[in-house]
Amino acid sequence: MSLSSNNYLVAAQSETVWGEDPWGGSDPTEFIAFESFQPTANYVTVEDQGVRATHSGRKHDIYGGNSTISYTTALTGIKDPEGTPSFPLAALFKAAGFKETVGVEPSHSFNLVTGNSMSINPSVAFAYYQLQQDRSAAQKRLFLGNRGNMTMNFAMGEQARITGDLTGTFTDFPAASVAMPSNPTSYTGDEARFLMVGATLSIGGSNYECESCEFSTGWEAVPEESGTAAVGTLCDVFLTRAPGSRPSGSLSLKGRTQTLYSILPEIYKGSVFSLEVVLTNANGDRLTVEAPSIQFEQYSEEVNGNINYGLPFVMNGTGAGENELLITFDRVP
Repeated sequence: MSLSSNNYLVAAQSETVWGEDPWGGSDPTEFIAFESFQPTANYVTVEDQGVRATHSGRKHDIYGGNSTISYTTALTGIKDPEGTPSFPLAALFKAAGFKETVGVEPSHSFNLVTGNSMSINPSVAFAYYQLQQDRSAAQKRLFLGNRGNMTMNFAMGEQARITGDLTGTFTDFPAASVAMPSNPTSYTGDEARFLMVGATLSIGGSNYECESCEFSTGWEAVPEESGTAAVGTLCDVFLTRAPGSRPSGSLSLKGRTQTLYSILPEIYKGSVFSLEVVLTNANGDRLTVEAPSIQFEQYSEEVNGNINYGLPFVMNGTGAGENELLITFDRVP
């Protein structure tokens, strides 16, 4: 029976040990309603390069290398704010180099940190179920040990989204199907989502008219390989950033007098600004993104009847660092 391209189930959970199934072979009970989820298992072919009397080829060897995953999902607020609050997308943030701090409930904050500690920013595992068209069974794949980049996108009138590009390892394609999990009654992310409507964007303490903004972690995902690894050759994935490389983002600001006189002249002075974006949702949740020290780079004009200014920027740390990007999910007082 053919597999459906329009129906599938994906669960995500932080790992305790890199590359090990956090569900212990069981089926997950919570699933994320990803807008897109594209895993790719990469196999490595090793050719027989022995020289012979003829050009006839010989059988090659093959082994599992790493995997890559690209995903997109809408940002959601705190889950179950009246019961036991939790932030349902925490595993994705941690795998992108964020440290989670739980404040006065419900409050979950994330800041970028240096290092790849399994206790602070653990890798994430995905259980991916491809469902048969007749709903009788599924193909289950595990993609393990994933770390990588995250980009937050806010566009006027649209849901706030995160996209991820991760590197990890994988289990072989199953030799047999498994029972399809029961249809979930709810999905992580079903809670009220955030729209880029009625948002507040401030630069240096002043509010500006903005059509879109983006924040990207800017990591380099470095796979570490070993000839004695348990699966293929991959034994870990580290996030790092070369000296001089910084997290980055971009803004699309209205071509108003405020933008022309307050920001554009300061770009080529190397001036430093603070940046804050605040969104709320219908559930009373609040999303705050703070970058306390940004510098703008070469701007561009975006012409569509009106003039907007495209402003790329980089984010700096201050003081002891690890504060260049802070994201907080909490409730409106």
